[in-house]
Amino acid sequence: MRSLPVIAAVGALLLLLRPTAAQQAQQRLPRVVSMSAPLYPPLAQQARIQGMVVLRVSTDGKRVVSFDSESGPPLLVRAAKDNVGTWEFQAHPQTNFELRFSYKLSAPPPCEMEFDIGDPKNEWTLLQLPIRVEVNAVIPRICDPAVIEEKN
Repeated sequence: MRSLPVIAAVGALLLLLRPTAAQQAQQRLPRVVSMSAPLYPPLAQQARIQGMVVLRVSTDGKRVVSFDSESGPPLLVRAAKDNVGTWEFQAHPQTNFELRFSYKLSAPPPCEMEFDIGDPKNEWTLLQLPIRVEVNAVIPRICDPAVIEEKN
């Protein structure tokens, strides 16, 4: 029975030692100098999949050498990992940090309005490198031309 409090104390200590977002902000994070633009996966967009992807990233002082997904929908995890694999950093000591990709979809305009989902202005990305990436896109819409003509 005495081992239960010891286990609880060790567990609490381990949680306290895990780096938090505030601690990451205090540590010197590497500066991203080159990367591919993150994109919303078309299949995830069509399936209306959105959410947060959390990756644990390790660098060798120049490039990402490993990353593990901690959470997120599989299609979005794959897109985030594909993107992070393209990142290059300014020379720095080897480090590890947590990275969050947020994928969000917004509703498309009504069918009566002209709208091109492939237009780049309908997808945007916010970069707070190297700890946060936000990718936003519009849900694809399907419009029945007969219904649109009846309304006009």
